Amino acid sequence: MSRLRAALLGLIGLVFLAGCGAPPAASWPGLGANADLAFVAYNNRVVAVSLADGKQAWSFPASPGGNSDQFFADPGVSPEMIVVGSEGPTGSYSGALFGLDPATGEQQWCLAFDEKAAQRLNCPLTPTATRAVFFGLMPPVDNRIVGGISVVDGVAYFGMANNSIYAVDAQTGEYLWEQAAKHPVWAAPAVDADTVYAVSLDHALYALERATGRIKWTQELGGMLVGTPALVGDSLLVGTFGKRLVALDAARQGAEQWTLSTDNAVWSGPAVRDGVAYFTDLSGGLYAADAATGALKWRQTPGGVLRGSPAVAGELVFIGDKDGNLYARSAASGAEQWTQKVAGDNPGQLLASPLAVPDRDLVLVAPYQGSNWLVAYTTGGALKWAFAPSQ
Repeated sequence: MSRLRAALLGLIGLVFLAGCGAPPAASWPGLGANADLAFVAYNNRVVAVSLADGKQAWSFPASPGGNSDQFFADPGVSPEMIVVGSEGPTGSYSGALFGLDPATGEQQWCLAFDEKAAQRLNCPLTPTATRAVFFGLMPPVDNRIVGGISVVDGVAYFGMANNSIYAVDAQTGEYLWEQAAKHPVWAAPAVDADTVYAVSLDHALYALERATGRIKWTQELGGMLVGTPALVGDSLLVGTFGKRLVALDAARQGAEQWTLSTDNAVWSGPAVRDGVAYFTDLSGGLYAADAATGALKWRQTPGGVLRGSPAVAGELVFIGDKDGNLYARSAASGAEQWTQKVAGDNPGQLLASPLAVPDRDLVLVAPYQGSNWLVAYTTGGALKWAFAPSQ
């Protein structure tokens, strides 16, 4: 068995294997933040946590069991609205989109993509929603929002497992447009002034007209794509399951500019800071490459499997591994600065990307199946606080 296949099977097992006790998580947590609050989407709720002290500010739904939907996608964060997507109740594949008040978590609107979700949640349907056919039976659907949501200039852009990419007004929940891909979309799109860039499991990157969703061009990259592209000027940096990081020229219909081979599949998109792209592969490699040329600056193997995108703050790069370790490495050389086993009786696995909040000197991690849902460290490696929701 190839190392790639073994790594993929291991991660698929993490996502789908059931455990004992409470209903098992179907995926790792989604994470976002504004200036005051962190937002964690996990299991059957979304919680807002104070960055100052790690205390819960609100929960959506307001009480456990308020609805049966499961949440795992990274929330879309804007000053006016938090946009979260669900996968529906466990096993239903009937997700929905919600707009929440950032201060209180109160639902402002919702949007359903099939009649099951509309009836369950009393949400309006999109024009292309899946509807019941003969004898009230629903066709098979996969209306899960798996990847994150990008909110730009008051519009939420996201993809779904139903092979479509959407734009929705983040303030009102109004459906704006939809564009079909050939396979599921598992990552938040990247957005510039006039184009939305979305990747799909069909190996293709789609460049869509931001105003209408019309396809401007596509580029096939020879491997599944599940990480958000990074925009660097006119370049798009994309990681692939074909074991490479690729730079595409957005101004020339995705023409390839350079490629950098990796030891294994690249799951998440790169983080770019000061002309350097930092990214990981599933064999545990942490890379730094020149974003303009693809020249490798350094590669390190901090520990276990690395799935997420690194976070960069100051002179440090942060990444967590499957074994529950958070690593801080020098951005210039990759040299180790500090390592912390994530706090908690059960540290869990760090499959979600860490999130740096430089204004508060914090690095946030959201463990998968750990005793804490969110843990905050200073950039110097000191534990600041840990959050576990009340049951």
